[in-house]
Amino acid sequence: MVHDLSDRSEVVFDDERVVVNAGIVLAVTAGRRLGIEALVDAAVRLGDRPGAARPGRKVCSLVHAMLLGADSIDDCDVLRAGRTEAVLGHRPMAPSTLGTFLRSFTFGHVRPDTGVCELAETTLGGERLVVRRVHLHAQDDQTELFAYWRHHAFITNRTEAIHEVDAEHRQHAQVEQVIRDLKEQALAHFPSGHYSANSAWTVIACLAHNLQRWTAQLGLADPTPRAAATLRRRLFALPGRLTRTARRWTLHLPARWPWQQDFIEALTRIRALPACA
Repeated sequence: MVHDLSDRSEVVFDDERVVVNAGIVLAVTAGRRLGIEALVDAAVRLGDRPGAARPGRKVCSLVHAMLLGADSIDDCDVLRAGRTEAVLGHRPMAPSTLGTFLRSFTFGHVRPDTGVCELAETTLGGERLVVRRVHLHAQDDQTELFAYWRHHAFITNRTEAIHEVDAEHRQHAQVEQVIRDLKEQALAHFPSGHYSANSAWTVIACLAHNLQRWTAQLGLADPTPRAAATLRRRLFALPGRLTRTARRWTLHLPARWPWQQDFIEALTRIRALPACA
């Protein structure tokens, strides 16, 4: 029987068991396996600036809110609704705290990795195969056991100098879908009047985008790239209810959810990943 919510029905905000965006547990689990919070704690140094403590937890709060479509600092408060905190694995920070944290960054904190770039080329038929490799400066600080190189190769028929061809190729990289995804969520607009705070917001938005992509890549059997809005609608913004029986928590999700099999398979695959040491 279908019941109609009439005009005389009462509406109250009093459910302490509801998990507003229960599907975020997928990205949360992937983030735990990757050790994001610990990595941020180890890498971010804000000195004695306000909001400098526990940067990993604050970045996780921002990332999780961005994955749910937050495009302003105030939107992050949705993480504190109902029992959503229970699936996050950490206490979500208040928007005022997150705003103070973002404003603590300076230009130097959010600048691209520096490193040594080497270019090499060979001919492939009538075309040129150009390979660029970059060695980050981590080894200079004796923080890695073996040299770590990033490689990128491309084929071109241009005849200009190799450094010019490589520079212009990187400038014209096709990133339309990434830009579209970022504009549909965290980068719909910048949240602060402080340049460095917006820079930090942008870096964290890219981290959220990457976590979203890795969650889909590792968890879903279908390798087809999905738009951020699609993943959010099908998986992350999934409502639920949390109950406990015999000291065991159960997360109840909507019956007849069209993508429930994808969700179950993704959670199973991600949980099977080894935790980051």
